[in-house]
This record gives sequence, structure tokens and C-alpha cells, in this order.
Amino acid sequence: MKILMAIPHDLYYEPWTTRPIELSAEFVKMGHEVTLFYWPIHLQLRVFPRTRNEMPEGVRVIPAFRGRRERYHNMKRLLQLTRDVDVIEFQKSLTPCAFFAMLCARVNNKPVCYDWDDNESSIVQEWQPTARLGAYVYSLERLLPRLVSTLCVSSMALKEKARALGVSDDRMFDAPVGAKLDRFDPSDRGIEIKERYGIGGKLVVYLGQLQGASYGELFMKAAEIIGRENKEPTFMVVGGGERLAMLKSAAEGLGLGNRLIFTDYVPHEEIPHYLAAADIGVATFALNETTVCKSPLKIVEYLAAGRPIVASDVGDVSRMVGDAGIVVGPDDPIAIAKAVSRLLDDDSLRESLSQTARRRAEEIYNWKATALNMMAAFERAIEIGPKRSRLLRLIINMMGLNRA
Repeated sequence: MKILMAIPHDLYYEPWTTRPIELSAEFVKMGHEVTLFYWPIHLQLRVFPRTRNEMPEGVRVIPAFRGRRERYHNMKRLLQLTRDVDVIEFQKSLTPCAFFAMLCARVNNKPVCYDWDDNESSIVQEWQPTARLGAYVYSLERLLPRLVSTLCVSSMALKEKARALGVSDDRMFDAPVGAKLDRFDPSDRGIEIKERYGIGGKLVVYLGQLQGASYGELFMKAAEIIGRENKEPTFMVVGGGERLAMLKSAAEGLGLGNRLIFTDYVPHEEIPHYLAAADIGVATFALNETTVCKSPLKIVEYLAAGRPIVASDVGDVSRMVGDAGIVVGPDDPIAIAKAVSRLLDDDSLRESLSQTARRRAEEIYNWKATALNMMAAFERAIEIGPKRSRLLRLIINMMGLNRA
């Protein structure tokens, strides 16, 4: 099968592109031809990782055009790429990627699969709270599921949203985030990381991008509560982002001192080493529209590393953690602290949860399993064929794309 994946982010320089990179690698392993068409970030905005993400071997990677008349050139390039594929997949309801992918698919009479992995309208409100942009993304996110051949959803909340929009279950496929199992070794104890940071006792880790929708403050408040009773554990925030300076300031205010370590950005291939050093992985969340719809990557990577989990119960978190950890109420640092303290005091419970965690990753939450579900979505899309839309036909005629 020839697959075109349209990605609205910079595959090399933005940290939230793990999903398309890992899925494309799995598709190639299955014997399919994959092209990734992505939107490069402007040079002055490359403030994310310090290193470039590595692209999978065998995947064709093509950047969108940046510069004068970029919309014209990108539409022309996508029209050419979509002529010779079996199915088009695009991620997120963000323009111009989603809009261009839909138009080009309609011109070339190709089936489309939409990978709905986040509630973009709520994320836009948090990051860029302008009424016009919010209304646009909100409308697009509710229109696209009706126009595509099949739909992949990363969480049960998104599936319910799709059902409310009239999408039938035979057109929907579960596609949660996964972990790359061979990167994680549950038997590794992360000696090199502990020596690097001078950690002698137990280590409690919070993994995540410290952007607008991060909840590192909850983790730090829990760490301060634990520290009142237990002076042994060290706490670590693995990740970087625009909120890093604010979190460091908050940590000083809480009196955590050198008991809380901030790593800043860590290349994704090094994450397994940090999780190997951890005794417990923590995933703190507040209850809101964004978190309810998420399939958190940190959860599956804790599972793959075989680390017991303490997490806030929002959206799919409880279903993902299962019996591999302790799930408490959202936005509750006291409950997080109590659960972490319980695990710190019980070595046998931690070991039992560790074994269960790795097993859940091997059986359910890995990229191969997610890729197999998405392949079923692609096959169903080809079977259904392109969805007809008077709106897309009108736009195509107005833009003269049939003559392109």
C-alpha cells in the first residue's frame, strides 16, 4: 500500500511529532511505502529540542514550502503527491495541512483517513486565545470527521465526540499512543543517570513537555508534601518548554532546593535511560477538555519502562494504567503525594506493578499495535472510497484546482 501522511508540524524540530514518526516506521516494517509531507517551522521559532529528530529508514520525507506564495506551491506539491497513493492520512484539524489534504484528495479521488489525536479547539484556546482562530479550529474539528472516509481516534472521549457528529462505529478505529518496546529495558536500573546527577536514593520522575498544557506544578506540590515526611527521595522533571523558568521559580518558593532536578530538553531516544533510573513515574493532570481527550505518551512510556505509575484520573488515564499503578482524583497533589509515599514504602508492591506495567505495554500500548489498527482504518477507507462533499467540490471549482 502507498500511504501519504500529511503532518502539520516540523518532524525534525518539534517535540510532539513522535506519533507520525513511529507509526511511519511501523508501516514500512509491514512492507508499505510511506511518504511524510510536513510543515517546517520557521527558523526563528526553533526553540524546542537541541537536536534534530531522526527519521525512520525507508520513509520518504518531503517538506512543505516556506516563503512567498507558499500556499500555491504547497497545494501544487500535494496535488502531485496524492496522485500516486492509495490512501491519504492527515494528523490534527490544523490548517493548512488538513484543508489542503482534503482538497487534494477530493481532486484526485483518493480516500482519506483523519488521525484525531487531540482536542485541538481546547488546545488553541490555551495557547492562542483569539476568538477568530478558536472559532475556526472548532468548526474545522467538527466538520472533518464527517468528510473523511475513516477516522482514527486516540481516546474514548474523542470517539464519543465523533459519534455525536454522526460518525458510525464501522468508520472509527482506536489508535492510542504507543511505546517503542525495544527502546525500553525494564531490568535497567539507570545507574549512569543516577551517577550523572548524584542520586543515591529513590527517584520519582515526572516526564513531559513543559508547555501550556503541562501540569508540573501539581507534581512539585506533591514533592513538597512528600518531603515533609520522607527526606530520602529525589524528584526529577524530565523535559523542557516555555514554562521551565516559571516551574524553577515555583520550586524555589516551595523550598525543594536540590531535591528537585530539572533536566531541560532531553532527546527522545534518551528518555528510556531516565525512566530506567526512576523508581516511580508520575503523571499529574487537571480535569479539563484537553486532558479528558488525551492519550498521554508519558503513561505508555512508563509502562514500557516497567515503572509503577501514580496518575491523575482524567479521560483515558485509568484505562491505560489499569492495574499497573495507583490512580487518584485529578488536580489533587495531596492524593498524588499519598500514593507516591505508599509505593516508596513498599518494595514488593513496586516490583509487582513494574511487571504488570511492562506486560500492558507489550500487549496493548505499543506502536506496532496502534499501526495495525490504523492499517485496518486505511483498508476500510479504500473499501469505502472517497467521501463526496458539495462543499469541497464548490471550493475546488472556485480555486480552479481541477485545471492544476
